[in-house]
Amino acid sequence: MAPTTDNNSTNEPETPEFEARIQATQRRLAAELQSSYDFIVCGSGSSGSVVARRLAESDDVSVLLLEAGGTDDLPSVRDAGQWLANVGTERDWGFQAAPNRLLNGRRLSLSAGKVLGGSSSINAMIWSRGHKNDWEYFAEEAGDPRWRYESVLGLYRRLEDWQGSPHYSGPDFGFPRGDARLDFTDLYAFPKPEDPRKSILVMNVHPSAVVTPPGPTTAEPFAPEALYELRINTNGDAVADIAYRVRFSAFDNGSQSTTLRRVEGVQAAGIGDGGQVIVASARVSTGRDARVTEAGEYRFFAGWRSDPFFFDVHGMLNNQQFTGDDFFADKNVCSIVLEVPNSVLGTNRVSLWARTLVGAVGGWVQVDRGALPAQAVFLVGTERDCVHDGRACGRRPLRFRLRTRSGAHGWVCTGRGKASGTDTAARRAVL
Repeated sequence: MAPTTDNNSTNEPETPEFEARIQATQRRLAAELQSSYDFIVCGSGSSGSVVARRLAESDDVSVLLLEAGGTDDLPSVRDAGQWLANVGTERDWGFQAAPNRLLNGRRLSLSAGKVLGGSSSINAMIWSRGHKNDWEYFAEEAGDPRWRYESVLGLYRRLEDWQGSPHYSGPDFGFPRGDARLDFTDLYAFPKPEDPRKSILVMNVHPSAVVTPPGPTTAEPFAPEALYELRINTNGDAVADIAYRVRFSAFDNGSQSTTLRRVEGVQAAGIGDGGQVIVASARVSTGRDARVTEAGEYRFFAGWRSDPFFFDVHGMLNNQQFTGDDFFADKNVCSIVLEVPNSVLGTNRVSLWARTLVGAVGGWVQVDRGALPAQAVFLVGTERDCVHDGRACGRRPLRFRLRTRSGAHGWVCTGRGKASGTDTAARRAVL
């Protein structure tokens, strides 16, 4: 139970002293509950907190914010990398879906936050717009067009500052600039099972098949005009300190070769295809046998591998009437796999993201759609066309970061809605 009556807006930074004053104020207000309030807001989730705060800006009203859960001042809430530690605890309402006949009658868990901050405190900091159909339903039920998706879209845009093109954003599930070889689909990182002194980084691109019209994509594994880049931040400032850059030769008589480079510092934070050569002229795998190149303590692979993603594409396209069929079961993606010694990553907690770029007038332009996996189909009109074309649309880039634990880089990673680093058998199959 957290009453809100402090009417002073502040831009004061969240220092430990500032947080201590806020906590003291909340304890005092909770101990001095009034017999009545002008407004009572139920639930301290993202919406409830905003409503209570804005109401409390007025000196003429009193506001009570009620929350069934407890404090959010916990490591598992404040550190997004520990979000899974909240699931199934007292901070989770523990809802379950109805039994699903397509899952042998199983009931899926539907976690919802029972804590200050609501579900936003336990959802790994995922940002997702409300579905367009939901907003249209709200408007119809309320009889108020201001609830329609096109109306609230402007509010979403005021909250956002991003560049990139999310999955489903292209026409008919199209690819960036119509080129499947530029489509960044997955990112994985995990300790090497046989040797915890090393880590394995995996960047997947280029789905082998397209849905509409159905059929295969180009047989050329990687785009020679593109730059594929893994970026690593080692000091927590969300700016790359290390980058591994991969370029490919033209596809000639069914074969292709690749060169891997490494850059650090200012070069890593910038854009370019230069750097220290780690692997030169490695052959790309186009068959079932994996061609792995070794260079000192590095091991490198690039080529076709089976797609690890389960997705009922036809069910999604059929108004979410799912069939249980895995469209990707017999499909491939092109993987770039890099085994690195942990010593080249430092000893601090690190963040990892990846991107694809193509050459343009004046330099390189990021074109991948992997930077915003949670945005999905919610872009419309010129905004949708803009990101599909890889243009900036006046927004700064958003880095797709994967948080890790400290020590020997005990990676905890997600990419395109998947998690890795938990299945030893799957990890062993990467290289």
